[in-house]
Amino acid sequence: MSIIRPDSLSPSLARRLEPAYLLAGAEPLLVQECRDQIIHAAREQGFEERQIFQVDKSFDWQELEAAGMEQSLFASRKVIDLRIPTGKPGIDGSKYFVNFAERQDPDVLLVISCGAWDGASRNSKWASELA
Repeated sequence: MSIIRPDSLSPSLARRLEPAYLLAGAEPLLVQECRDQIIHAAREQGFEERQIFQVDKSFDWQELEAAGMEQSLFASRKVIDLRIPTGKPGIDGSKYFVNFAERQDPDVLLVISCGAWDGASRNSKWASELA
């Protein structure tokens, strides 16, 4: 998985927008600032719609799947802003990320934010698929 440090994010976004970003760290403000940079760069490249999802124990991954597939009447490109405080999406979330990586829809940008990011998360199948 390629790692982009916060101080290198802006030049990286100027070169190319990746299909997915994973933001993690113990400093919520820094994670927020990086997310804002990505959203801004996406808007400049035509991603006009943004949907925010907060993952908890009762989160419905089917709802997220449907959001990624539905077409808007007003914007054809969208950002899915997914916030997973624990950094652990569970079995259904892992399946979603693997499927997302396999379909590579150029009209959907996935931005995942996590507060925690431990070794188990880094070595998970879903993280390697997104990389």
